[in-house]
Amino acid sequence: MDNKRGQEMSTTAIILIILGVIVLVVLILGFTIGWNKLFPWLSSNNVGSIVSSCDVACSTGDKFGFCSTTRELNDGTSKITSDCATFSVFSEYTQYGINKCNTIKCDFTCSDIKIKGISAEEKESCLENEEDISSLAKTTRACCVAK
Repeated sequence: MDNKRGQEMSTTAIILIILGVIVLVVLILGFTIGWNKLFPWLSSNNVGSIVSSCDVACSTGDKFGFCSTTRELNDGTSKITSDCATFSVFSEYTQYGINKCNTIKCDFTCSDIKIKGISAEEKESCLENEEDISSLAKTTRACCVAK
């Protein structure tokens, strides 16, 4: 009888198997938790997706999605956290192309409006360095958000 031994694996095969497993793990993580969370430097701009998600919320009549869902707009240089209604009203965000929604009335109070985590306050008038958003919030006083 012959005394046969198992064929040994070469180091190249072992390295290729390890690389294959690593690539498989990265693909699984990328598709399950999202590529932006796995590699945040890959996507430096999400303006298009924010614009389309705000348009979809408006066209489907999703009041919560348009008025209340917090979104983080990343234009590659800065990140602004707010909702579609606020993005569509402030003149400094018109460059992103987020349209006003005429079919949804958000019925905000000043304290509901937040930009970058800062709540609006009711004031008799806005100072020069604050933005008047009284058209967004239906209150008797002006709604202002400090920048």
